[in-house]
Amino acid sequence: MIYGLLFVVATACRQQPNADDAAAVPTDSTAQSAMLTPAQADSLQFRLTHHYSVNFNFMVTADSLLLVPRDGDFLTDTCIVRRGDFLVVAAIRRDFPAATDSTAQDSVWLKVASSQRKMGWIAEQQLLRGVVPDDPVSQLLHCLQQSHATWAVLVISLLLIAASTLLSMRKGRLHLRFTSFASFYPTLLLLLCGIFATLNTAAYTSVPEFLQEYYFHPTLNPLLLPPLMSALLTGVWLIAIVFIAVCIDAYSRLDFLHATAVIVDTTCWAAVIFIVFWHIPSVASSCVALSLLTIGALWLYFRHIRARYRCGNCGRAMRRRGICPACGTHNE
Repeated sequence: MIYGLLFVVATACRQQPNADDAAAVPTDSTAQSAMLTPAQADSLQFRLTHHYSVNFNFMVTADSLLLVPRDGDFLTDTCIVRRGDFLVVAAIRRDFPAATDSTAQDSVWLKVASSQRKMGWIAEQQLLRGVVPDDPVSQLLHCLQQSHATWAVLVISLLLIAASTLLSMRKGRLHLRFTSFASFYPTLLLLLCGIFATLNTAAYTSVPEFLQEYYFHPTLNPLLLPPLMSALLTGVWLIAIVFIAVCIDAYSRLDFLHATAVIVDTTCWAAVIFIVFWHIPSVASSCVALSLLTIGALWLYFRHIRARYRCGNCGRAMRRRGICPACGTHNE
């Protein structure tokens, strides 16, 4: 975890303003507004409220989008862009005169282009429903927001957990896979998933515009974000680091098949906790659920996972007295 935080700090880039540049830029907002033309001021206001502007890149996720021409355009025919095509915003116009009946209420129209011969105008609402920002992080967030994807992951995780439970019952004992070796990392991973989902619910409730801004302009550096968004991104880094620690700890202390089963089982439980907490609507309910999760996870760790003994021969941690799983020495 310390190495991960040091990596984040080392890769954090901040541009220090030059003293001459700082002196050249007025600090008064009225003076700044006076320096902008009406078109520039309108473009800046659009960027602040819509989180994107001219020259922003999108990728089409819908099956197809219809682009219509406008008087004065180089091309006068309608064109269709398909799934996977890349679009760039070329112009923005309000109160488009040729609005159809289905988009007459949409006052913002965008001119987008996929190539020199494939461009046209489309209503903003229709465009945003069928595109995603051209960034891997934005595309991942778009995938997480799809209800069918999250429910599919939940169903698969529950099926794997049920299969693991039935397998352990056939062997004459019922236990969770991640409780089969004394490590705090699986418990910590489950707690971090619950905390991250709770923070995400708080962000959606209190500052949804920050999430929208991050969706259009993502970053992996938590030092460049507001406090709540920085906490969310730090949670993602911690989850990734702890998951790597789970893999390293499992493969170093267990055989390959057993370690793989532990990692899969832990991942499934983490996915279930994350998706369930993700769909809790209120912050109060999320905090109550997080408190119950914390109490249950800590009780499970100290009751059934923590190693209370060490082998007198090799020093290997043992949950109970008896035969050491590492060297086979009998410990009384």
